[in-house]
Amino acid sequence: MPIPLDCLILGGGIAGLWTLRTLVDAGVNAALVEHDALGHGQTIASQGILHAGTKYALSGDASRASKSAADAAAIWRDCLAGTGPIDLRNAGVLSPNTCMFTTPGIGSRLAGLAASKALTSGPQKLTRAEYPPAFAGAPAGVSVYQLDEPVMDLPALLETLAGPVRDRLLRARTVQLRWQNNKDQPAETSPGPQHGVAAHLTTDAGEFSITPRAIVCTAGAGNENLLAQLGLDSEIRMQRRPLHMVLARGPLPHLYAHCVGLSDKPRATITSATDAAGRTVWYIGGTLAETGIDRAPAEQIASAKRELAEIVPWISLDGVEFATLRVDRAEGFDESGRRPDTPVVRARAGHRLLADETRPRPARGGRGRRTRRPLARISRTARLRPRPASHPTPPRARNTDLGPRRHFLELTATMQLRPLGNSGLDVSALSLGTVKLGRTEGMKYPAPYDLPSDETARALLTLAADLGINLIDTAPAYGTSEARLGELLPAVGDRFLLSTKVGEEFEDGVSRFDFSPEYTRRSVERSLKRLGRDSLDMVLVHSDGNDLDIIERHGTVEALRSLQRAGVVRAVGFSPKTVEGARAAVACCDVVMLALNPRDTEMLPVLREAHAAGVGVLVKKGLLSGHLSRGRRHRARGGPHRGVPCLPARRAGGLVGGRGDDQPRSPAA
Repeated sequence: MPIPLDCLILGGGIAGLWTLRTLVDAGVNAALVEHDALGHGQTIASQGILHAGTKYALSGDASRASKSAADAAAIWRDCLAGTGPIDLRNAGVLSPNTCMFTTPGIGSRLAGLAASKALTSGPQKLTRAEYPPAFAGAPAGVSVYQLDEPVMDLPALLETLAGPVRDRLLRARTVQLRWQNNKDQPAETSPGPQHGVAAHLTTDAGEFSITPRAIVCTAGAGNENLLAQLGLDSEIRMQRRPLHMVLARGPLPHLYAHCVGLSDKPRATITSATDAAGRTVWYIGGTLAETGIDRAPAEQIASAKRELAEIVPWISLDGVEFATLRVDRAEGFDESGRRPDTPVVRARAGHRLLADETRPRPARGGRGRRTRRPLARISRTARLRPRPASHPTPPRARNTDLGPRRHFLELTATMQLRPLGNSGLDVSALSLGTVKLGRTEGMKYPAPYDLPSDETARALLTLAADLGINLIDTAPAYGTSEARLGELLPAVGDRFLLSTKVGEEFEDGVSRFDFSPEYTRRSVERSLKRLGRDSLDMVLVHSDGNDLDIIERHGTVEALRSLQRAGVVRAVGFSPKTVEGARAAVACCDVVMLALNPRDTEMLPVLREAHAAGVGVLVKKGLLSGHLSRGRRHRARGGPHRGVPCLPARRAGGLVGGRGDDQPRSPAA
C-alpha cells in the first residue's frame, strides 16, 4: 500500500532541511528523502558565509540581489539568536564576521571604497591595530573592512537543522516519480489538474511508494532529473554555474575574507576550517573559482598560487598542500544566463508539485502549532543514517581530502547538547573519556593497548570537537592523561568542558586513595596546573567503594563545595559504586556518574530519582568496558534485555569514557 504523506521533500541540503523544519513545526506531516549524506553537493561545498549583500554590491550598485541577501541575513541572525522561525542557537559559527580587504594598488582601494559605500551590511574600516591576526604582516596600502557576515560551520548547521526531525529523514538509493490519477493508478498520458505525483523509493530496507499531496524538489542539480521524470524539465527550467574551487592545507592563519579588485566579483573569497590533525584548511572561491572551470586541477592550483602571491604576499605558502574541488551550482533559469537576483520558486500547484530552486532563502514567519504525526509503515532501517566510514568516496569528491573532516561529506548522527540537570552546564550526548591517553596498567578492557602518539591524540581531540562532543572526562587516576591534555588542548582550541576527579591517584602502577579535605584541595590544584586551566567545569569524587563513608565522614564533598563557592569548580559530582552511595550523592551533589548497561540496571531507580531532583547524570560502563561487543546478546539483571530507557533530554547528561571499572561510559540517560 502506498504511504500517505502531506509533503515529500527531495534533497537534504540546507534548503530541504529548512523546508522540512518549517512544515513540521506548522503541523504538516512531511518527510525528506536524500540519496547521499545530508548536505552532499552544493550545500557542503559552499563556504558558509551568511552574505549580507557584500559580493553583490562590489560594482557600487546595491542591487536587488544585495537587498535580498541582506534581508535573508537578518533572518539568519534572528535564528542564531533563538528568536527566528527556527532555533539555530546550537549551530556552529566559525567566525562572527567576514572581512573585505584590498591590495595596495589604487584600483583595488577605490573598488573597496566604492563597495563600502554601496553595501547594506554596515562595513567598518579597521585601523591597523584592529586588523585580524591574518593581516598582521600586511604592507601599507592594504585596507581592511569588517563586515557583519558570520561564517557558519556547515556540518554543525546541518546537524542542528536535522536534529529535531531526524525521524523524518529517509535515505533512498533511487527515487522514481510518476504521475497518477486520483485512484492511485499510473497516468501515462499528459496529466491534468486531477493528477498527483507518486514517489517510488528504493532503500537498503526495501522498496516503498509514497503518495504525498505535494512534492518539494530541493535537490540542487538533481532537480533536473526529477523534473525530467515528470516531463516538466522544459517547463520548469534550471541552469548550472560551475565552480572550480581550490583548497589549501598547511601552516596558514585562519582567514574569512573577500579580496576585492576592479571586477564586480571578489578576486578571491577565502574561508577557513581545521582538519583532524589541527591544520588550517583554506577554501578559496570567488573569481578564481568561476574563471577556472576549464582548467585542469594542476593549472587551477598554479593559478591559485599566483593569485595568493598577489593578494596576500605577506602569508607564506611554504609547506602548504593544494587540491581542487569542482562544484556544480544549480539555480533558477535566467534568459541571460546570469545568476538570478532573488530566490526562484516554480510551482505547479494544480498538479500538486512544487519545484523549489536550490538557492532559497528563509522566509519570515512564526511557528504554527506543532503536531507530530508519525510516518506510517516506513521501516526504521529506511531512515537516513550516516554513511559508514568504509563507504567509498564519491568520484566527484575524491580530490577533497584536504577538507577538515575528509571533505566532511559523511554527516554524523546529530550530537545534541543537553542540560546537565540544574548544574548550568550543557553537555553533548556523548563525551570523550581519556584514560587511554595516560594509562595502560590495571585496565579491564578486552585487549591490551598502547598509548597514542601526540599527533594521534591531537587528531582524536579535533575529531571529537568536529563531531560536536564538548565534554572531556579525565582524572588523576588516568595516569598522565591530565598532563597530556594540558599540552594537547591549546592546539585544538578552547572547545571543551573539562571534568576531572579527586580521591584516587595512580602512580608507579598503583592506585592510592585519599578523601580528606586537604588532599582534595591539593588534588584540584594539581589538576588545574596539569590542565592549564584557571577553573574546572566539573570535579567528581572518584570513590573506592566506601561511598557512604566518604560522603558522611570525610568531608570530601564539602571541600569541593568550598572550591565551588570560590569559583574554582563549576559543578560538584560523585562517581559511586553502590546504590546507597548513589542515593546519598543525589542528595548532596550537582552530578552523579552511574554504571548502567544491559547487564547491570541496578542504578536505574537512582537515575530516575536524580532526574526528579534535577541532578545531572553521566552514565559509565555503558558497554561494559568493551565486553558487550564480544559475546552473545546479554540479559539484564531481572529479565531479558529490552534496552536501557532514556529520560527526557532536559535532565540528561552525556556518555563519557573512563578507565577499567568505570569504563567505557555509555549513552546518556
